[in-house]
Amino acid sequence: MVIENAINVYTDGSSFSHPRSGGIGIRLVIVDALGQEECQDMVLPEYAGATNNQMELKACITGIREAMLAPGFGSVGRIVVHSDSQYVLGNRDRAFFSWSRNGWRNFDGKPAENASLWKELLKTVKAVNAFGKRVEFRWAKGHAKD
Repeated sequence: MVIENAINVYTDGSSFSHPRSGGIGIRLVIVDALGQEECQDMVLPEYAGATNNQMELKACITGIREAMLAPGFGSVGRIVVHSDSQYVLGNRDRAFFSWSRNGWRNFDGKPAENASLWKELLKTVKAVNAFGKRVEFRWAKGHAKD
């Protein structure tokens, strides 16, 4: 579902196990206050040695950064990230509110997986907030027509 007065960032990440390499896909859908829509697809490089979860995070980070560079960024109130990643959506609040406060350690005291990417995502969201805009995350069904 495309949200109006927003830059909608559709993201996906994936990886192959042999040889280990990953990739990300991003589509920006900008809908202005008048309901006019513009789409932009990102062509991105391959990432050697990456896992699927790393690519899902990298897709969100890159998508938000690209949205900030989009011509419509100044005229919308928010960026809405649409992701099918249960990993990203299920751990976002933990990363932003728990892990970031307890030395990037999980509930068991072990280091949080992919902490450097979670830190990068948090920093990117804060950069959007500095412009007086917010970032929302929404689940999108994978392999659907959304």
